[in-house]
Parts: sequence; C-alpha cells; structure tokens
Amino acid sequence: MRRWVVIGLLCLIGAGQARASAPVPAEVLAETRLGPAAGNATHPFATALDTRRNQLWVLNRVPQSLAIVDLATRRMIVAIPLSAPTVPEFDGWFNSSPYIWMGYDPGSDRVLVGSGNSSAPSVLVSVDAGTRKIAATRTLADRLTYRWAVNTKRGELVVAGMGRVYPGGFGLLIVDAKTLQTHADFATNRQTEAIAVSERTGRVFTVEPSAPHPSRVGMDGPYSATRIFIRNPISGAIVARSTGEYSYPRALLIDDASGRLYLVHRKNPAGVNLISNDSNAIVPMAQSTLKADRRIQFADPDPNRSDNFLTWDHSWLDAPRHRLIVDFYSGTLGVLPLTGPAKAARVPVEGSLYSDYRLAGVLQRSGQTVLLIDNAVRLLNSRSLQAGASITMGATILDLFLDAKQHRLLAHVDRDIHEFLMLENGVPRRLFKSYVLPRTHLLAVDFDRETIYHVYNDGWGNSAALKTMNFKGQPVAGGYVAQGEFAGLILTDTPGRSFRLLYPANLESVNSIKRYSLDLLEQGREIKSVALPHSLTVLSAPQVLYAARTDRVYIVLGQSMMIYAGSDLAHLGTVSLDALPKDRFIGGLAGSMTIDAEGQFGYFADPAQRQIIKFSLADGGIVDRRELTFAPTLPLVDSASGRLYLANETGGRVVALRLF
Repeated sequence: MRRWVVIGLLCLIGAGQARASAPVPAEVLAETRLGPAAGNATHPFATALDTRRNQLWVLNRVPQSLAIVDLATRRMIVAIPLSAPTVPEFDGWFNSSPYIWMGYDPGSDRVLVGSGNSSAPSVLVSVDAGTRKIAATRTLADRLTYRWAVNTKRGELVVAGMGRVYPGGFGLLIVDAKTLQTHADFATNRQTEAIAVSERTGRVFTVEPSAPHPSRVGMDGPYSATRIFIRNPISGAIVARSTGEYSYPRALLIDDASGRLYLVHRKNPAGVNLISNDSNAIVPMAQSTLKADRRIQFADPDPNRSDNFLTWDHSWLDAPRHRLIVDFYSGTLGVLPLTGPAKAARVPVEGSLYSDYRLAGVLQRSGQTVLLIDNAVRLLNSRSLQAGASITMGATILDLFLDAKQHRLLAHVDRDIHEFLMLENGVPRRLFKSYVLPRTHLLAVDFDRETIYHVYNDGWGNSAALKTMNFKGQPVAGGYVAQGEFAGLILTDTPGRSFRLLYPANLESVNSIKRYSLDLLEQGREIKSVALPHSLTVLSAPQVLYAARTDRVYIVLGQSMMIYAGSDLAHLGTVSLDALPKDRFIGGLAGSMTIDAEGQFGYFADPAQRQIIKFSLADGGIVDRRELTFAPTLPLVDSASGRLYLANETGGRVVALRLF
C-alpha cells in the first residue's frame, strides 16, 4: 500500500496514562525543526507572482492549498487551505495545466485561481493578496474554463470557456477581479487557443481557428489554421484580426512597452512570430496593419530531434531584456533572444528526468527567473540562469522505516524531491538522491547490510520482481522473481530469513497473478506457504506486521487480524478489530498500524479523528488513546527506547511519542 506522509518537524511528545473513553491531548516536550514553520507545501503546479510585494503564490496538490513564498527573505510565509467547505468543488487537481490556473492582478491586488474539469463544475476563486483571505468564490456549473488572462487596466479576469451556455459551444466570460461578478459574457463561436490582455489599453487578444464552428477538431483540425483576433472587452466584438494564419499556437505574449505581440508555436515549423507595425500596435487597428514582421525559429543543436518547441511547457516574456524563456521536460531552459541572431540556447538546470518543472515568471527589475523544481522555488541568475538560490517549501514522505538497533529512521522523500534521509537524534542526513520510477513500492530495509528492497507496480498487475539497492542508490544483487504481486516483506534478525506477502495491489488488475499467500523464505527461497482468504469488498492489499521477540506474523485483512507462527506459519488464531472505528476499514485499511516487539499491543493511527489508538493483540480491545493536534499516519514502535514514531499527514512533522 502506498503511504503518504509529510516531514517537517520532529517533536518529542509524552503523556500520562488515560482511560480509553477519554483521550487526553499529547504534551509537547521538545521539537527539532526540519522544514518551514509554516507547514507543508507540496506538489506545486501553478504559480502567480505578486509584483507588489515580491512574493510568489504557489498552488499545491497535497494538501490543496495556496503557499506564499517571500522571494526577498527566501522563505515560505504561510499556506492557505483550499478545502471544503470553502472551495468544495476543487477536485480536478490532476488535470493538465490549461484546466487549473492562477494569476495575479496588481490593479485589484487579487490572486485569482481557476479550476475546470469535464466531470465537475468550474470554480473561480479571488484571494485578497494583502489580507490573504479568500474574498470571493464562484461556481460555474454550465461551462468548463480552460484559458485565462488578467485585464489590469479594468481590474477584470477574462476566462475562455466551453459549454452549452454558448451558441457554438465556446465563449468568453469577463468578471470583476474582486467580486467575480459578471461584466460581460459572450459567445465567440471559436475555441480560444491562447489569450492575452494589454495592460495599457485593456484590449483582449485571442488566438482562434480561422473558421467558426470547425468541422474537424484535432491535430489536423483548427489548430493548424488560426488567426489573432482583437476583441472589445465590453461587447466582445471583433475589432481587428490578422491577415495571416498561424499553426499550433502555444502562448500569446504582449510587450506593451514596445507595442509588440509574440505568438509562440508548438509544432513544426516551430518558432515565435513577432507581430508589430508601429507605436499604435496595441490600439484598435485596421485589418491590414496587423502583419508578421519577423520569424524566430528554434535552432536545436541535436540533429536527431525535429519536434523543436513541441516539448515546451511554459513560456515567459522577459521584455526589458528582449528575450523569451521557456522550460522543457528534459531538465533544461530555453533562452531565445528576440533581437539579433535567431537562435535559442539550452541552459541546463539542476533536476532530473523525473523532476517536475514550472516556470513561474521573471522578476522584471532584477531579471531573475523564478522556477519551480519539484518542491523548491529556485531563483536563477539573470545572466547565466544558473547559480541561483533555492527556497525549500516542504517535503512529502512516501515511506518511513525504523532501525531498532541504532534507534534511527530512514525516510523516503517523494519523487518531487528525490531524496532518502536518515534521521538520527532528530537530525536529518541525506543519504542519496532518489531516481526510482513512479509507482515504485519500498517493502523493507536491511540496515545491517544497508539494503533497500523495492518493487515496481505498473498498475496492470505485473509486479513480481523484487529488486535491491544500497544506501547510495545503486542497484545490488539479491532480488528475485515471485509468482505473484508483492504486497509486503518482513526481514528478521535471523540472517536470510524473511516473510513475504503476495497479494494483488488492485483486485481489478488485468494481468495480476491472483495469488494470496504468506510465505516463509530462507535466502530468498520459499520454504513454507499458506493461502490467505480474499474478499471482493476489500479493495486494497492487507498489511503485514511482525513481533520479533515472539516470532509471530500478523496479517490485517478487513477488520480482522490473523496470527501465524513464524517458525512454520501455523495459524494461531484470528483477532477481531471491531472495537476500532469501522469506517476506517471499509474497502481496506484507511490508516496504518504497528505493533510492539513483544506482540502485546498494537497502535492504530487514525488521521480522520486525529488520534492514536492502543489496542490489545490478544482480543482486539482498546486499551488507551491519545488525542493529537494533527492527522497521524505511518506509526513505528521502538520498544527498546520506549518511543512511538508518527508522521503528520498534512502539517509537516515527524513526531515521537513516549509509549503509553
């Protein structure tokens, strides 16, 4: 089972005994900070630059929030939640970037966020950048929003949408940036492929197919024949249009100071069209005055590549320096000078093949490029675009393992950070940069041999190969192939002796080998195996636990715990967990468990109720509870030191409690 937790603080918590019916709050005795005090800000994927305060607003996936980063002091200030009931419709977080967007309007001093999803209503949110309060929200049940621009001249938000509300299916909605009330709403009869607004005149520029109601939609449809339209921001009437056609637009950018338009292309012949005529280029003009002045094509140094701009993700106009900056998926930035030789330079930046890049913008005064790489904000040097400062915003931990002999923790930080950390005495130490593939599941850690065991879950049920790597991230020998999907692995103190849980991670996997078993292994070879029951109502793999001193294996399946002898896998009985919250077991374990080495007590981390429950392994009865101020998950018991480790699911902490 994939386990998501967040690391940021390490707290030592202790509390006295309490009755099970009356959980008491945990008392914080000490803390060691590992991350920003503001809390978690992970999986950023949209940004807005507050030019008035030199701050960067970041839209995060986990948790759904707006984080504010001070670019001057290089620290994260605060995270503003975007969750029910404030914005209950924000559920399309994994859509592509055109459907979830944000921007900043300096005129109204508002940060604007939009979400569009074909299966859920679109939502607009206006946040007061000064007070950091959500000022207005608006749900659009009749249309999907997918392009946007801010009209700073009029204090408006211009949104391109599609839906039955418009004749022809496409239109533009213009709302007040503060209140989100409608100022104009009109059909365009054409799909808007790019949109921009002049800060000087307030005119709306759009890139749309040449013909209304195109009969063909797709890569060979209207995208290959588009024109630039200038529309009145009040009536929506077309003021002017380009005479020439432009194929596959990616972005439309305006340089108000020079009176120029830049149209970025995303398919061969890829490049940028510089569109200008005279000093009155951004005012209402006749059709003949909007002409292509110059074409800039990307000079790719790799002769084997022919897609050019096809891999562009975001682009930003650095107008004072007359250049265009784009980010690539391959870990590089492209810098295109808009004057002089028509050639782009590839500038490598720190990251990896699996890093997540977001070009957040360019600070006009300093020329620094603001880039999101994974969970960090990076300020790049204005000249070289390198050697900039980083602002770490948070980290998400997928897995946490305990070294009971040396009383330390191994944390696997998510692939947006790409790190393995060792936590010793509250101090983190980076072991290595992680480049494991997405859907890699870490099963166990052998601290004595410094070996990490993992499998790759492809989502189709084909995962049967156990692989190993050392504490430097290098692959080492020792893996093997099993006749089924790995769901768990328990290493014991006896060299070469382990227990393996085979269980489909997804019962609906097309190609999964339907083996449900607990296996005893020696040197990786199966010695004994027992079949496990399975139910169509339990949709996730069970959790396997081990009590080292009693040599017993526990399987949590549904709201039952099956007990097996470690020596021969003899079934010793089944304990009912009905005393624990039943709603946390519907469809599978929602939460996580651990047990002590003596096999006497178990601990259930309940993130929904923000509590840790101690229960008896003999009869499943609740012994005690602890009330927490955060959502706990991934508990680990260190019996020798008398500590219980927990991870804060959303608040950015790893917490140590005194065993109770």
